[in-house]
Amino acid sequence: PAGGEAVLATQGAFEPGWYRISAEYRTPGFAPDGKLAIDVRKADRSAALSTYEWFSATPDWTPMELFFRVSESTHAHVRFGNWNGKQADARVELRHVAITPFDFAAAGASSDWLATWSFDGGHAGHLPPNWAWHGGAGDIRNFSLVPNSGYKTGDYVLRLAGDDKPRDVRSRALPLPDDGELVFTLWARADAAAKLTMHVVQDGWGKRVEKRHAMSTAWQKYEAVWPVPTTRERDWFFLRLDVPAGEGPVEIADMRLEWRRAAKPSETVDPHAAALARGWQGVPGANLLFNPDLELGGTGFFYDFSWPKKYEHYGNILKAKPVEFLVGQGVDGGTCAHVQGTSLRAYCFPVTVGQTYTVSADLKLPTGRTQASCRVWAFDSEWNCGLAAKVDDVGAEWKRYHWTFTWKPENIQKRGYVRFDSDSVLIDRIQVVEGTAAAYEPPPVMVGMVYDRWQYFMRGRDDAKARIKVVPGVRKAGAANVVVVAADAWGREVWRREFQAPLDKITEIPLDLPTDKLGVFHLDLKATIGGKLAGIGISRYAIIDPPFIQPRTPGQPGLAGICQESFGFPAWLCADHAAIQTDIGIRLNRLFASIPPDLPQPIPAEFIQQIKAICKPFNAVGIDVMPCVELIPHSADQGARNVDPAREEDLKAFGSHLKDYVSAFKDDVLYWEIFNEPNLWRMPSGPNAGKRTMGPEKYLEFQKVAFKTIKGIDPKLQVVCNALNNVDFDWIDAWMKAGAGKFMDAFSFHPYSEIDFFPQGVQLEKAMQGYAFKGPLVNSEKYFGANLFYDRQGYEETRRGYYLPYDGELKVAGWSIQHFVSSVGVGVPVCFFNPTGTISRRGPDQEIFLYD
Repeated sequence: PAGGEAVLATQGAFEPGWYRISAEYRTPGFAPDGKLAIDVRKADRSAALSTYEWFSATPDWTPMELFFRVSESTHAHVRFGNWNGKQADARVELRHVAITPFDFAAAGASSDWLATWSFDGGHAGHLPPNWAWHGGAGDIRNFSLVPNSGYKTGDYVLRLAGDDKPRDVRSRALPLPDDGELVFTLWARADAAAKLTMHVVQDGWGKRVEKRHAMSTAWQKYEAVWPVPTTRERDWFFLRLDVPAGEGPVEIADMRLEWRRAAKPSETVDPHAAALARGWQGVPGANLLFNPDLELGGTGFFYDFSWPKKYEHYGNILKAKPVEFLVGQGVDGGTCAHVQGTSLRAYCFPVTVGQTYTVSADLKLPTGRTQASCRVWAFDSEWNCGLAAKVDDVGAEWKRYHWTFTWKPENIQKRGYVRFDSDSVLIDRIQVVEGTAAAYEPPPVMVGMVYDRWQYFMRGRDDAKARIKVVPGVRKAGAANVVVVAADAWGREVWRREFQAPLDKITEIPLDLPTDKLGVFHLDLKATIGGKLAGIGISRYAIIDPPFIQPRTPGQPGLAGICQESFGFPAWLCADHAAIQTDIGIRLNRLFASIPPDLPQPIPAEFIQQIKAICKPFNAVGIDVMPCVELIPHSADQGARNVDPAREEDLKAFGSHLKDYVSAFKDDVLYWEIFNEPNLWRMPSGPNAGKRTMGPEKYLEFQKVAFKTIKGIDPKLQVVCNALNNVDFDWIDAWMKAGAGKFMDAFSFHPYSEIDFFPQGVQLEKAMQGYAFKGPLVNSEKYFGANLFYDRQGYEETRRGYYLPYDGELKVAGWSIQHFVSSVGVGVPVCFFNPTGTISRRGPDQEIFLYD
């Protein structure tokens, strides 16, 4: 490598397919942290056949692999170049070079795709075979093999430590299978508190999974599981490991990668069994929904709201009213739901791509209406739409409608839900079945809990009362045996009730719930007839003590906060949220301003009235509202999405629109946060792909405009900057040295890499003192949750590790407590993001789903 590149030219042409280059190599004369690039291209250089791969320097023979793909018969060149860390006499030596077809079937039969990448093929003081460093070399001792002194097998373990920057190593790119899932496992430990994040990533940073694990001092096994996407932008994927700055070292051993192939048609796994393994409780009978006859009130259903993307969509929020449950007005003289300007969304049910489903329901005009329409949807958790239909002929008499469809879009979490939207319509007997049946088939027995208030009870204030309700699907002679078991969050039984319920009528059993223990209690309800399961029920309730209410102090945000999208909810639902949040001691609600890009200027009166109505219940109970304002208007946002300095016209337009917006709500909102995570804003494509579009200096220009604009409206208003993603000390240093501290009242950030924030909090506090900044530090967005089957938490949240699987509720509750306590220990407020998916979610009637 005197300069330029070296080439191995293949003699014969390659036919279409996957190929693997295997060899042993060594790099005499390279520095220990040196590396070189290898890729495969067509012989005429017209197209790449492989990814562009970095290979670490190695002093002695080390195994290597490189994969490439040919789509048409071609000759190929293997290129070597981009020498890093070479000295005058440096060279690359190869032996045992072979190119062989890569067989997915054979690879799938193997238990470990990394078997040939064993650490024992590497050398102490260097990276493992087929791994390379990224993000700056640093000290090679922080990302190299060291002699194994404690793990059960092998000569070496990988030592990974964050020094002044996070440490990141990545594997060679591997061929991406067409289906199934990839399971990446390893064993790891650390002497001190440290976190290790495991990634499985589609090349090009497309679809991926990432799992962050807190290390223990003992060797433990960790994994990251990635369902292979059925649609892809690239045909390769890679593995990545990283440790945050200042943490570690982490010792890593026994890395493995397994491809679990999807079942063949003759081997199809029962989707219901798979769903049960992911937390679905199942339902007796063909209908996949809970409480389809609505006799149990709002049980089994949620409200469903999302950010308005256009100004006209705010009209839908203005018109939304609570769903009413009308007893005695249903098809069969029972209960029906009156949906009026909102959405009625059912709990999720198991979905198989390619399966036929039929959604059906009875619809009717409400009293006093002469016309109504109803939209019917079926979505998965990623908002892929399986069904979109509309009924325009709803009449004055009950009529049954049905919609049969085949679920076609990719469904990575294998679950979906149905939703009904209408300005005003009556709905009853909702059904989702596999196949084409449209006639309503009542479940043998519906059993559940009925509450006269939200199902949490404050000791000393509320009467903890409930009723067990049993509704036979078909009235007949006989009785069902009903068993109700209450357990705490650890699964320990707290109380049990068993009784016989006649099948010729509805039975309600009143309960006085015990209040001697605090916490969230899970109820398992089962009804059997003749020993056969006939009905199940889902419910939770909580017993809490009165909270500590921190006094409201202007200029000092409350320590206990949430981050809820309140400006996308109707005011009546926000009033419920304010009451619930007060009952658990919340003092700060950070939210996105959700300003539609086409919001007219001047701002319409109805929009102002809506936002004021949303703020009112929070202010009434002493909860400060803190909107995060994005870059407005749309023209300025688009004008700034480049690597160039801020344009004067964009700064001027931003100031003008911000002035109108803040002026409208200056009496309702004290805290104003400027932009969300600008350090992550990047160019998505083109020659500058991946480069920042909002660096510290550019952000400061918009920050100055915001500060002068807001203070010009009212000096008492508080400007909060800049909702930084994680605590990027390099970004902060450049920003603060440019004078940012003079143009803000508080500094906000999102420490997603931390569970125990205290050490980083002390470091941040000292750093800000060094810049002579004395304002509050605010963690305005952070969350942990569990991906419960019934809710619709997205795969994106789960793959990043913010949501654990359904059985991880207790663990993330512990993480949340640890993060809150370690943050307030340095005086930093915490706003827990998405409380409707991590704390409680309101549903219609008295329904409120509680999380541990």
